[in-house]
Amino acid sequence: NNTPGATYGPATDSQEYFDSSSTGYSDPSYTNYNPGHNPGDANDPVHTGSDPTDPASPDYDPNAYVYGQHDDDTFADYESEGPTGYQYCFVSYGAGCWDISPIHRYWSASTGDHFYTQYDQELGVGEPGDVFGGSFKYEGVAFFLFKEQAPMTTSVYRYWSEGAQDHFYTTNPSEIGTTTPGEVGNHGYTYEGRLGYAFVHQFDEDVAVYRYWKSSIGDHFYTVDASEIGVTHNGEVGKYDYKSEGIAFYSIHPDFV
Repeated sequence: NNTPGATYGPATDSQEYFDSSSTGYSDPSYTNYNPGHNPGDANDPVHTGSDPTDPASPDYDPNAYVYGQHDDDTFADYESEGPTGYQYCFVSYGAGCWDISPIHRYWSASTGDHFYTQYDQELGVGEPGDVFGGSFKYEGVAFFLFKEQAPMTTSVYRYWSEGAQDHFYTTNPSEIGTTTPGEVGNHGYTYEGRLGYAFVHQFDEDVAVYRYWKSSIGDHFYTVDASEIGVTHNGEVGKYDYKSEGIAFYSIHPDFV
């Protein structure tokens, strides 16, 4: 198999969960201490009663969402860097922190393929422009995804076509028709495992990952920066003859950390 890192599978890093009733948030000795979080205190000056994530608020919504690293303390954020790396934290949906990973982006001009992975060791990570694996130029962090399934997320499946020399990523397994590692599905694409887990809808500051296709070289391209191609509507053709295929999924912005 000529595809980079075909032997790597989904991440198995452990998760950390926190109960919203825990004193950990307000305990200064706790690793995830947040001085702005006091969910049961209606007199907490940080929680003015308008915060839907605050159980003491008349506007409380148990399904309210909180961005893990937020400039506004009313969202009860806390440390985004945990013992296993970067984390994304919620105050509802289990009130926990989930490990996230930067998704590294590469480009091979010789094969006409954009490649994305969460595993540093697949090709190597350096400065943008560094070349790994013979022809893959490192282009930096594309976005962040969860390492394991977190609330409101779904799998991003990774495929490889030997014939097209193309990596393909989708949340819809029916596009290729298989999620059995090593099995060849529709259009000659082989399933290689999960890229990670992405949000199924856009929340707060999460960003869309746009999907594009260039038929002349058989390349799928994914980016959070719509200006790279210049179009986002399905079927529109933008820069470099890449056609928009809409939004692939929603991710955590590369500037999260």
